[in-house]
Amino acid sequence: MTELIARINAYRSKARLLLVQTELSVVVIGVILWVSAVGALDYIFRLPGAFRLVVLLAGIGLLLWTLIRKVAPAIRFRPSLVEMALRIERIHSEVRGRLASGVDLALAHADQESDMARRSMEDLEIRAKGISFKGLLDARQATRVLVVASMLMLSGVGFATWKPTESAIAIERVCVPFGAARWPARTGVASRIASNLVHARGEPLIFAAELTKGNPESDRVFLRYRYVRGGEPGSWQELQMTRQRDAMFERVLDTDADEIEYSFMTREAETPLES
Repeated sequence: MTELIARINAYRSKARLLLVQTELSVVVIGVILWVSAVGALDYIFRLPGAFRLVVLLAGIGLLLWTLIRKVAPAIRFRPSLVEMALRIERIHSEVRGRLASGVDLALAHADQESDMARRSMEDLEIRAKGISFKGLLDARQATRVLVVASMLMLSGVGFATWKPTESAIAIERVCVPFGAARWPARTGVASRIASNLVHARGEPLIFAAELTKGNPESDRVFLRYRYVRGGEPGSWQELQMTRQRDAMFERVLDTDADEIEYSFMTREAETPLES
């Protein structure tokens, strides 16, 4: 019975290996798809850091739940040899009703105490030699999941090789929501006001800016400013500027102050602060 017990034990080990492989492959698939989806959405919509933090915490929570509820039980999967023998009995009728009891007797070393038990186990071992354990485990699902996980990993490596900068930015923004990584700006703006301009107080002043990158028909330009009176700066305010011609934008502002600090903004770019 020693050989038969070893075969059943190997069958149990292979079952555990396939189960762990399947669950880990599912985890890999989930992580890759999650990072890819969040990274793509962030690239399109420029998600704020707080939102990315919530998504990150939700992803970590789901990952921990999967590891605890799925992967850990798969690693701990170790049914008794008698239970494995009962499974074999359900598939192979030639040992039905005998294999599980024979394994139980063998584990209890009953063959050393009873000649009848020894002869029964010898007969069972002869019958079991014709049984193939290869068809007992269906590895197709584990193989399919492993192939999908491998393809996704290769795709990820390929994309990272093709677009290393974008991949690094995406991963950092997904995993470090409040980090320093920034997507390249899709819009740009430049001031078209003379530097160190001196203007009469109380006279309206035209603030002009040019959209240097982007679509003037759809992208908006804002004037961000605050008044300084008596050396005390006021609160920051924003005004949407009006498109005039081509990529030029203007906004008329009252100048009833000692100084005006200002900058021009788009959704992704801002000029240096001027006054």
